[in-house]
Amino acid sequence: MGQIETLWERIRQGVEDGLDAAIATVHHITEKAGEGIEATRLRRERARIEAQSGRVLAELGGKVYERCKEEMPPPLAELGLEELVARLRELDERLEAIDRRLEELGSGKA
Repeated sequence: MGQIETLWERIRQGVEDGLDAAIATVHHITEKAGEGIEATRLRRERARIEAQSGRVLAELGGKVYERCKEEMPPPLAELGLEELVARLRELDERLEAIDRRLEELGSGKA
């Protein structure tokens, strides 16, 4: 009867070890999936910010061009471009923050 109890004890221990390993694997997969989802979200946000930046640059370029084709352009401060330049700086800072986070996730840039 001792051998049967030992056999059942080994089986029970093997099942417990297998379940522990399965649970650890599920946790690892869940963590990696979460990181993948975050990386995808960050890449989409990066693309959206790049599009915004392109629109602001186009607006900035259009204003500068309009002034330049009319006459010799005044100093930039007189063109009223400070707001556009500030928006571009903010967008660039957001892109840098996203790039840093993507690097932390090991995903690289979009």
